[in-house]
Amino acid sequence: MTLLQSKSRLVLPLLAWMGSALIQPLNAQQACERLKQTLEYTQEEAPRDFTKVLSTVTAELNKVLDGVVEVDVEWNGSDLHGRVGEHIINCKVSRLAERIAPEVLQGLDVFTDDRGQQVISQCFQVPFTIYDTNECKLPEGHDMRHRCQEPSICVNTIGSYECMCPRLDGSLPPGIPVAEDGINLYSLDVAGEQEMDFFEDVLEEPRNRWEVSNNTASSSACRSRASTRGCCPENAHSRDGKDCRNQFSCPVDPCAPPKPSQKANPHECADNAQCVRAQSPHDDPDHTCACPKGLLGNGLKCLMIDAKPEPKVTFAGEPTEETIKANYCGCTKPTVDACAGFPPCRERHQVCVVSANDTPHCGCKKGFVKHETYGCVDERPPELKLNEDPYNDKTLRLKQGDVYKEHGVRIADANAEDYERMLKISYSAPVTHGCLTEVGEFHVNYTIKTPWTDPSSVVVTRRVIIEDIDECALDPAKFESTCPQLIPRCDTDAGATCKNTDGSYTCDCPKFTSGDGFLPNVAFPTGAAPEGFKGGTSCTDTSKPMIELKGPNPKIFRICPCGGISGIMNGKSTDNNLRDAQRQHYESDIKEMMKSTQGAELCATHDNMRPRPVNCISAYDETYKGLVDLSSRVEIGDPVQKSPLHWAVPYNVKDDAGNAATTVWRDVVVDEVDFESMEHKIREDVKKAHDIKLKNAVARAVEEERKRIESTGKQRNRRDMAIHTCPACPTCGEETSPKSVGSSDDRKIDVDECEKLCDARAGQCTANYSNFAIRIMIWMENWVAPEIASYILLGILLIGAGTLFRVLMLFLFKQGDFASNGDYIASDQERAIALQNSVTYYTSPQRQPQNQMSGPVGNTPGSGFGGATNGGPPRMSMSNSQPGSDFFFSPSHNSPHGDNSMPFGSPNSGNNNGGGMPFGSPPTMANGSTPLNSNSNYANSYEEHYLNTPSQNRMDQMTPGSDHLRQRRSPGSIFS
Repeated sequence: MTLLQSKSRLVLPLLAWMGSALIQPLNAQQACERLKQTLEYTQEEAPRDFTKVLSTVTAELNKVLDGVVEVDVEWNGSDLHGRVGEHIINCKVSRLAERIAPEVLQGLDVFTDDRGQQVISQCFQVPFTIYDTNECKLPEGHDMRHRCQEPSICVNTIGSYECMCPRLDGSLPPGIPVAEDGINLYSLDVAGEQEMDFFEDVLEEPRNRWEVSNNTASSSACRSRASTRGCCPENAHSRDGKDCRNQFSCPVDPCAPPKPSQKANPHECADNAQCVRAQSPHDDPDHTCACPKGLLGNGLKCLMIDAKPEPKVTFAGEPTEETIKANYCGCTKPTVDACAGFPPCRERHQVCVVSANDTPHCGCKKGFVKHETYGCVDERPPELKLNEDPYNDKTLRLKQGDVYKEHGVRIADANAEDYERMLKISYSAPVTHGCLTEVGEFHVNYTIKTPWTDPSSVVVTRRVIIEDIDECALDPAKFESTCPQLIPRCDTDAGATCKNTDGSYTCDCPKFTSGDGFLPNVAFPTGAAPEGFKGGTSCTDTSKPMIELKGPNPKIFRICPCGGISGIMNGKSTDNNLRDAQRQHYESDIKEMMKSTQGAELCATHDNMRPRPVNCISAYDETYKGLVDLSSRVEIGDPVQKSPLHWAVPYNVKDDAGNAATTVWRDVVVDEVDFESMEHKIREDVKKAHDIKLKNAVARAVEEERKRIESTGKQRNRRDMAIHTCPACPTCGEETSPKSVGSSDDRKIDVDECEKLCDARAGQCTANYSNFAIRIMIWMENWVAPEIASYILLGILLIGAGTLFRVLMLFLFKQGDFASNGDYIASDQERAIALQNSVTYYTSPQRQPQNQMSGPVGNTPGSGFGGATNGGPPRMSMSNSQPGSDFFFSPSHNSPHGDNSMPFGSPNSGNNNGGGMPFGSPPTMANGSTPLNSNSNYANSYEEHYLNTPSQNRMDQMTPGSDHLRQRRSPGSIFS
């Protein structure tokens, strides 16, 4: 099927509102074809706007028609908006001619549309059927649910509903079945004339005021009517229909039986009482509670605060006077009172009593006995009760400013009215008239005479305590008329603060002021002046303002000096008269610039060419209220000339108290320069200004970075701020206050929450100052920069670690060498000196041909090379060893032996090719023993033999003619 292209046209003809026919052909000469299938909806499912109708109609047309390219829909939205019944919508459909069967095209007009397509136009009728929805059964929250308010009844009608007031007897009009969704909710499923007849019967049947709606416009939409029929709009789903039914109000029956959801009667009548309605629901009260015959009471339910009902009646059956006054609750069967109606007794404290045979007579009331002289008396002594004694401790607590009032006592004495009594009141101190101003206490004694008791008097004592109050927290408006003596007389306008003391107060002056803090000229009674009062000197500002210059100081004006005409050959021409005349105008020019710019010229620079006057000076006064800016009040004086080219401009200011600041001077210098130097100096000034600006910017950036670091709690040291310890975390599982856990209410926190809280706090804390490493770092930062201190500490740690590692390696792997070649002691020095003195040095032997070295070398003194005898010991070369040349060999340094390529072997060995180097072995001793080596066992034994031999013998053994020499290495020395 081709893509549906629809075009809608909403028609609201006036005839539709007047009940005209809904079906109008789009083409008078062409009949409309009705679709076979009818669209069915309930009221709640019916289309509510044009968009839904259009989509529904076009979808239906596309199902049954082919080649649809355009649809025109005529629809009166108000007619289909939830109305029950059958409705027809006319549609004009344009279809492609090529998609229609030829037999269908016969008799139809084919035309070309605006897109050049061959189309035909047909008229169709789309039927709609809307069924009724029972609004009385819809659930809560549904848009179409009824708006009837309890106790009214919802009555369903075809396409709508009505609200009706119930009957008091619960009867229903005939033909109304009970709905399924509850009691007092009914529906009517009749239509047409039956529905009309039913509501006519409802409206015509007689009803009292309790069975019709309220008769006030403010409480009901349809006054004094049984239902909304004929009063509210017929369409209950329109705005007016909803509002009218929602405002329909029926009276609530106060005597109605309880509903199943209620546990007790809604009224306050007792269970055995009868609820009686008033004549009208608008009467107040709208009902009463009546007791059945034979019972007495007000009929109301008894509450816990009500007295136990004990109604009584006389012999005649009338309620007694006490019963009428008591107004007992509920409905209770009364008892008979024998003394009711008996004449009153004439004697004091006598009442009617009933004898054993139920005969009334006069006798002493309960608690009294018959006395021969005084009649019925109470033998117990009277009891005195102090009034205003809530704690029953016989103490009256007052505060300064209160007025003592005699509260007296209560006398519990039944005989007091029969005999004269004398009550005596005595005070331990005179009672102050008016308000109490001094702290302390006094006592009040109450005494009463009781001649018929023993003892004959009763005494009770009241203790009166006058406590201190905080005069500084008093409300002056309240105490001005009651006790003005207590109102603090501190001069708060001058900054004085009131400080409470025991029984009085003092006035303290704030910082930067002096005086006693009391109001000027205030007077106190003798001996009643507060502490610190010195006549009322108030608080005087003693702080002098401070002035700080901004901008350049000195201010330099550069000018070219006047002179004569200068030529090319004669050079500069100087005219002192012109220069003097020029200088006479300098001061006036400076004054004029200061006047025209209000002093701003004196702080103008190359990078700030238009400053404001307030940018040139900063003046402030330190007061108890804080810093007060006085920059706008600074007075600039006339320049004072110090030299021909130097002036000083004074700056002065005074605060509100008249304190004058120290005069600050700005130097003004006139620099006379020639044209050649002018540009150079200006460039220097600009460069200096730029450097200062850059320096200030760097300082501000450093300060901002420091503040940022301090705010995050990182990289803090002692120079920036004190290091604090982390706050203690609350005990897990215990009751925690809001301030300790940051919550809105008190609660217990578990272990997980406590650990999270501690971790969060620990991340915001710096290291503890008690930490040794932190203290070392802070100490080093007091002497060097923090970056250098870190490197120094790192270097010390590396050196220490390296030294420790070396010692450890020596101890583990060089333990033997360390023992023998460790420290250089005094005995080693002695042996080294002895060897140096005993060694004979010989020249190196000459090189000989290889064949001369073939002879064996003897081991006896005097043997030479190649069999030649030599009377001296073997000679070793003193030069460096190179191939083909002499070389140096040191036994003490363990020089390596040569290879076979060398021309000479060892002179002390038995062959001539033992080593590549000549004289490769160390010299032997004179006795022909094994050569000495510092690491050999022989060296150790020889050293022991050498130390045990007398020095003279040791020297004899080391003769020049010996073949071997004992040599010992000493630090820094080389022996051959």
